[in-house]
Amino acid sequence: MDDLLLTAGDPDALLVPLFALIESQPLEKERLVELSTLVTVLDRWYYCPSVSMLMIRALNAVLDKDPAILDEEPFTPSTFETILFLGFGLDDIDATSLVLDWCLLVASHQPTSILQHGFLYLFLHEHHHAHVSLRRRLTKLAHELLHVDTQRNIAELLSCADSIAEMTLDSDGQVARKALQWTYYMMQHAIPLQPTYAILWVHHTSVLTHWFTLFSTTKDMNIQAALLNFVSQLVQHGVDSEWVEKSFDLCFTSTSSYPLKQASVRFLAAISKVGCMQHDKTSVEQLSSSWICQTCTFENPSDVGLSNCLVCDAFRDEMPRLDHLKSTWRERRAQLKPSDSTLPSTVFHTVDLSRFGPHVYKFLRYEALQDDVISSLPLFQKLVDPSNPKHLFHFADILGILATESEDIDVLSHVKDFAPHDTTLWNQLLAKHGVHSTATNTSDWKQFLEIENDVVKISEYASVNPPTWFETKKTLKYVARSPAPLLALRRDALDFLFFKEQAPSFRAWNELRNCRIHVNPTQCVDTLVHPLLCLKSLVNAVQEAADNFKSSEDKFSSTMKFETLVVKANEHPIISTFDCWTKARQKMLSSDSLCNTFDEYTDSSIMELFLYPQDMPMETTLPLPAVKHIKEPLPRLSWCVERLCQIEWRRLSKQLPSEFSSFLRAQPTLVPLNIRTKFYMGDTSTREMREVAGGRHTAQVYRTSLISSSESVLKWPSSNVLYVMFEGEKGHGVGPTAEFYSDLSREFGHCQWGLWHIVNRNDDKYVSSPSGWFPAVDATTEKHLRIFDMFGRFLARSSLDGYSINIHVSVAFLKALQGQELTWRDIESVDPNFFGSLTRLNKYSHEDLDAMELYFTMPGYGSLELCEQGSERKVNGDNLAEYVSLIQAKWEKSVQAQVEAVLQGYSQLANPAALQFFIPEELQELWEPDDSKLWTYEEIVANIECSGGYSWATSSIMSRLGDLLLTMNRTERRCFLQFVTGTPCLPVDGLGQVKMSIVRVPYTGALPTSNTCQRCLKLPEYESAEELQVKLLLAIAEGQAYFALD
Repeated sequence: MDDLLLTAGDPDALLVPLFALIESQPLEKERLVELSTLVTVLDRWYYCPSVSMLMIRALNAVLDKDPAILDEEPFTPSTFETILFLGFGLDDIDATSLVLDWCLLVASHQPTSILQHGFLYLFLHEHHHAHVSLRRRLTKLAHELLHVDTQRNIAELLSCADSIAEMTLDSDGQVARKALQWTYYMMQHAIPLQPTYAILWVHHTSVLTHWFTLFSTTKDMNIQAALLNFVSQLVQHGVDSEWVEKSFDLCFTSTSSYPLKQASVRFLAAISKVGCMQHDKTSVEQLSSSWICQTCTFENPSDVGLSNCLVCDAFRDEMPRLDHLKSTWRERRAQLKPSDSTLPSTVFHTVDLSRFGPHVYKFLRYEALQDDVISSLPLFQKLVDPSNPKHLFHFADILGILATESEDIDVLSHVKDFAPHDTTLWNQLLAKHGVHSTATNTSDWKQFLEIENDVVKISEYASVNPPTWFETKKTLKYVARSPAPLLALRRDALDFLFFKEQAPSFRAWNELRNCRIHVNPTQCVDTLVHPLLCLKSLVNAVQEAADNFKSSEDKFSSTMKFETLVVKANEHPIISTFDCWTKARQKMLSSDSLCNTFDEYTDSSIMELFLYPQDMPMETTLPLPAVKHIKEPLPRLSWCVERLCQIEWRRLSKQLPSEFSSFLRAQPTLVPLNIRTKFYMGDTSTREMREVAGGRHTAQVYRTSLISSSESVLKWPSSNVLYVMFEGEKGHGVGPTAEFYSDLSREFGHCQWGLWHIVNRNDDKYVSSPSGWFPAVDATTEKHLRIFDMFGRFLARSSLDGYSINIHVSVAFLKALQGQELTWRDIESVDPNFFGSLTRLNKYSHEDLDAMELYFTMPGYGSLELCEQGSERKVNGDNLAEYVSLIQAKWEKSVQAQVEAVLQGYSQLANPAALQFFIPEELQELWEPDDSKLWTYEEIVANIECSGGYSWATSSIMSRLGDLLLTMNRTERRCFLQFVTGTPCLPVDGLGQVKMSIVRVPYTGALPTSNTCQRCLKLPEYESAEELQVKLLLAIAEGQAYFALD
């Protein structure tokens, strides 16, 4: 092959060998040609477009097969220049794309050469608005080139910053995310190296301008917090005051996250030290597109719009395009070359931050943790008016919280420069808040409470002089048994438990642990266990091993049954029953130890498990009566839990430390629903994480027999992420799987299975029950319980993989699944009309009862007898009470078997204790989101992205689509969602959580299509609103229940 290429005397003679090389190289184990041969041929025939493009493809094929070849034969500068000409001198988008692929292959070995020859700059300059696939590869190349020596290549990197910063606003989420990460990396690893770099970053690039636009428009508070933290580092070099204005509007709302408020306080602290600078944004130097005359070398300004040189009148086109681009690249590098530049002559001015005072006080008082309170004291001191008594009280309040909760900190040393106008009042406030040693004595604390007959009430004195936190904490032993009037004090008492954010230590999630298993009092086995492995899985593995040994010499006894599990760690035994999680749940253990990971117990090198029966008492949960009365989230607890929920191994094992989970189990609403849902019910990111850790499995089901074909599918181990495809259909992935969960949700409610109590009997095939599904009294056969077991695995699998389901389960049944004892009022809520008529029987006379022809059988369940020979025993006035009591008993007992079956199925894949971290009404909302809410045009525009040429602002078809979505009824909205996303309901957070997109496709008169995996609607540009309505409604109505690949 080498000789054939080198001896070719005509470009046409190269076509066949090059085609053969491109097609054959990926299939061969060895290189078919030397890299030097290809370079030589490229240098010889680069001016021939057809051959040169094939040469680039051949180079890419060889490099893709063996990238390490560049370590032996790196490309020379002349080769880079040749390929630069092919990429930008031919004005051919295909050539550009091939050269971009070449750059991606070479970047890992010669990133400096790629960067210094201007490939990245020219790609961004010419093609940052190109097709999305090219833009994605551009951002990938930009990340590859970050591995250069930063200080030697800072001008080259800064030259690319403008275009990359502009791409942070890209309509494609992947492009925007990668571009933003590039700017993050620069701020973390490059800009802090020298102050000059920061000056260039702020004043000679447009990064901050694009950052501000992103900060103002994005709904992702994590991005807003990150941007504000980076801008805080640049304040000393000059930041526009518009950042202050926008942070006031966005950062202290009721929905602002803790990190955003935290970043805002840090930003304000930096501003309070330096101030802001006010300068014209147009002074930021943008990418230069001026052109130099090839004849007289005069640099002509681009904004004049002339095609002739202003000096010699030569045509601009006489300058080769590539030379013009290179000239632009050289000029831009020269502008950004670090030197002894000083800050631009812009005057810093102080900013009045007093309006932030109430917001900062509220954050420090009710949300901030210890470290943030300490670091914010200098800022808050500047916001306090020394002559204002209210301000002095607020300042003393913050200092008092810090002194009360952190006794080892010298609070006054942090505010020694503070000079109040009224020192007497200031000292009194400090004493009242416990900052001074002369704090309020014990006798004064009791004046806030009135105690009569062991009932605690707030005194009249406390109503006029509310106790400080220092004074409140001294009365907590009374607050714990107080009624509702002390809820505010009780809430503070709970929230401040997490003031220091002392989360327990844990090992790395991928670190194996030593474990010694005692199978009887004299025998043990040492083994390695994964920290994500739960104790139940280990017990099952040991039991299975014991069953596999049959001879008398076996280590394990084949008849061994583990009834009790004792975990001995650091001399503190933790005891739990083995019978799955049911007994542990019923005994209300503080944590379901069988599901906890090993890191929950010990940091010692060896943990011992005693797996033989022990006669030891069971410990129950400590009572938390105060928690039950708190209905609103606790900010500090919520932030601590949210941070723990971001740890990878905790997300995989769904485990929180006991000091947090005990509060959530007692009162789930202490933490916002969205945090608990993302952690326990899963989402896309967790599913992707699980897929990396445990792999994936694709199963096939039949639409015509969904229940029977899904039974074995739902038994697949929980370590794998499950994907589903329908028999006879080509589609696979997230879209078909989402529809599988949606269809199976509906199928569980089919009347043919007889699982649920039917309230309204009609000709409908599916159960009708306004209050939700509740197990039928007679659904206790083996077949019924097998389906209930499958229903439990269905619930667990959907939460593991993060898919939405659509089931209407009653509050009573959810309480039973959570281990709560059902009352007769709960049972009555299932069918109010039936139980109302049962109650009204007491009002009828004996004659009326005889006329009703009632027998001791279960109403609504045919011949199901309530007692022996019940079908022959008639109800009368004498035995009416017995009849009603037997019905009540039958209802109360009938649900036990179904609940155990569901929990048994759930426990095969996940821990049923996760259900206890939600109140029943929340589970109802999660498992059957409200689809009756109407959409607004603003909501549609904000949460549905456009691409491929469509825009909400300029495309008429998009405005027509928005109007059509607004006019859809409930059924049409469900069909639209099913068509685009695979599920008919929106998540709890609405359209913003779905992230749908509309893509423009060529108009052929065809119906719209969709990609449910990407939640993408492929919409032709119809000419009228009427055509759009007809075609879209027809597509969503008829284009269901089949997945094809297009």
